[in-house]
Amino acid sequence: MLPSLGQPLPEDAKTLRFGVPNCIDLKIWKRLDPHTNRLTRLKVEKARKKYRREVEDETRQIHFDNRGNANSMAIPNAILRMQLKKADEFAEQQYSIFRDVWLKLGGVESAVFIRTISWMAIQPPFDARGSSFANEEKRRFRRSGGLHPRVSPETIRKGFDSLKTEWRDKLEIKALEWEAEALGKASTVALHNSSGEIIPRTHERPAGIRHEFERKLLPGGTIYGVGPDSNEYVAWDGEQYMVYQTKERVFADDSLIPIGSVQELRVDHPHPGPMGQVEVVIPKPKEQKDKPQSTLGRRRQRGSIDAKKELIALLKGRIPNAKARRICELIDQRIDSIPALKFVLAPLQSWKKKAPGERTWGGLYDNDETRNLVRSYVNKVPALQTSARSSK
Repeated sequence: MLPSLGQPLPEDAKTLRFGVPNCIDLKIWKRLDPHTNRLTRLKVEKARKKYRREVEDETRQIHFDNRGNANSMAIPNAILRMQLKKADEFAEQQYSIFRDVWLKLGGVESAVFIRTISWMAIQPPFDARGSSFANEEKRRFRRSGGLHPRVSPETIRKGFDSLKTEWRDKLEIKALEWEAEALGKASTVALHNSSGEIIPRTHERPAGIRHEFERKLLPGGTIYGVGPDSNEYVAWDGEQYMVYQTKERVFADDSLIPIGSVQELRVDHPHPGPMGQVEVVIPKPKEQKDKPQSTLGRRRQRGSIDAKKELIALLKGRIPNAKARRICELIDQRIDSIPALKFVLAPLQSWKKKAPGERTWGGLYDNDETRNLVRSYVNKVPALQTSARSSK
């Protein structure tokens, strides 16, 4: 609702460009805005003064070097190239300033940070510099009485628009790469299974994985580089642990498995991460003892129940009368959707030795050397008797 006449605008209703995308975080900008952050303001002002000084020096040098050049467009074109080069260098320096200040404030370089700085700080100056240079060329043309040619405003606009687009795409690629690498430069995620082996990460993101079987088999993990005052939330996205801005963001996405807040998982002790930041430890979930009673559950086994047999029992309970070949297909699908599970759901090593080159349940079932072994293994596992079936 808009405020009535005479009432002040809300604090967040500041002067912003039209069409602010929802992929930026104004809370980040509020902490870095040079109008409110003195450190940012002083660094940006210093860089801006250096930029202006270098432009003036190189402009004079261009005039001196081309004083005898018969080409009347040599000086205007050289100045335009120099202006574009300096604008590119200033954008690089400006991004470094905002990133360094953000890290000093305890933040982490993330995709939302990159997009926020791109939209609020990097892109706008290109339009202003293009207009300023076009006006300067117009004044120079008028002072000469029209005797000296000038670069057309359209050429200037296209040059700065092209540079602006290049920087927008460059930072968007950087943001996408950060998302693909999960926590990027600021955080390091180490996943390990029960044997202590490092689990390789892939960049495929499966959908709809909120399932208690997968949750029970999640690996442990450690996240470094998180601020001690962070209110972020940790979730499993199907192949690795991710840190999200809010708990609501995690629960709104069905493809995420919520783990806990940073404050719940943080461990305050010396660690290899950056100084002044905390270590977040995600322990490997323990198996629940209150499992539904079944023939498989009543079997006396030493240690935990075999994950392969448990999944087979679960699939048989959900798909009555399923053939062994169908069960093998479903196991392969589960491994493909969540690569981390291949360590606990992989076919037996003895089968692979008998059928070299075969690595999937379906492939081993179709192989003449191992079909009977796989079929016997699957058929011997009884279906899990769920409460829904036992009530019939």
